Amino acid sequence: DRVLSDSTSYVLISGEAGIKIGVNHGCLPIGLDKTVTKAQYNKIYEIDGKPAWDFFMQYLDGDLQKFTPEIAASLSLGEKLPDELTTEYDKYIIWIPMGKDPDGAVAFTTEIAVGKKVRIVRMDPDKISVGAKNMAQRLKAELGNRKPVAVLHFDCSARGRRIFGADAKEKGIDVLQDVLGKNIPWLGFYTYGEIAPIGGQNFPHTCTAVLCVIY
Repeated sequence: DRVLSDSTSYVLISGEAGIKIGVNHGCLPIGLDKTVTKAQYNKIYEIDGKPAWDFFMQYLDGDLQKFTPEIAASLSLGEKLPDELTTEYDKYIIWIPMGKDPDGAVAFTTEIAVGKKVRIVRMDPDKISVGAKNMAQRLKAELGNRKPVAVLHFDCSARGRRIFGADAKEKGIDVLQDVLGKNIPWLGFYTYGEIAPIGGQNFPHTCTAVLCVIY
């Protein structure tokens, strides 16, 4: 019942319950895989030996000097996952660029180590909707005859109305509820980064939807 700043909110769920977690993005890779050749902390300085900013500029029109929210939401970086994890998720974890440093480095919300394979990706409305539906169907199959008690839904703020406009609910939420059920508590919000497991290992994400189905 309060609005807080510089704070963390959490919910503790206890009792005889199980959970199923799904995670899905809606990005299409473009170009070829490249290698991070210089990076420190959450900043990439070079990709394939060239300034990271110049790497992004290949896919942008005009002489841009900074990432606008529109560009950052539509043009992102995909970090290639190990092959053993791609069957559950996809080939790439998605990172939205947060900004450009004066020295040409591009900042992200997490560290991307030297040697990682990366590729430019773009969000695709059709892939977002199809991927969300497929995720819900996988979760329903894993549930079997067990009925969901509630669903926690966390969706990147770069998706939703920014991609679908007035059709955000129909394209982003209804496709999930059509599979899992509309008459169950459905709680969540748009986020600025998500955390979800792939292959039993937690990863930070962006441009991603995460569902936690409680049964």
